[in-house]
Amino acid sequence: MNGVRIQQTDSIKYLGVIIDNKHSWKLQISSLCRKLSQACGVVCKIRHFADIKILRLIYFSLFHSHLQYCIIDWGRAYKTVFRPEQVLQKRIEKYMTFSNGMSSASNIFKLLKILKVSDLYQLNLEKFMYKYKADILPSSFDNFFSKLYNIHDHGTKKQVSGNFHHKRVRTDYGKKMLQNVGPVAWGWLYFQ
Repeated sequence: MNGVRIQQTDSIKYLGVIIDNKHSWKLQISSLCRKLSQACGVVCKIRHFADIKILRLIYFSLFHSHLQYCIIDWGRAYKTVFRPEQVLQKRIEKYMTFSNGMSSASNIFKLLKILKVSDLYQLNLEKFMYKYKADILPSSFDNFFSKLYNIHDHGTKKQVSGNFHHKRVRTDYGKKMLQNVGPVAWGWLYFQ
């Protein structure tokens, strides 16, 4: 490019997110897990001296903030790659409540008013789609999705509601693309 040879690399860190050449997100998630493990250690040590309000503040500042950053990208990783965050999130919430390993994680999440990683991803995806529909995203996203009324003129329920078209894809990679999961999430949200 302009006489400068660009070297191919397996991964690059851009704005704190590690993007690998296979879009597997393994490097990003392992980096994230190191940060989340440190937050678990802090909560484990301080839980004896703080009440639940303070522990929630620590959770949201040290754990949740890292978990939420760019989750709309790495949250589409395969479940096997994605699992370590879920394990760490369950660990920290059990530290916060002094629960044993047999306690129901779902009940503890409700008690602490904390979203699970998968729910956090879904929420951020739906917020992204709302911003797209409200036209408040940067102009680079203007033609990112197609409205159903641009595809056909049948008066279907989905078409009238202003839903987005998602292409049928055959590969797992295609199914995980934002252009596919975004319209699916928006359609699911609209019809709930």
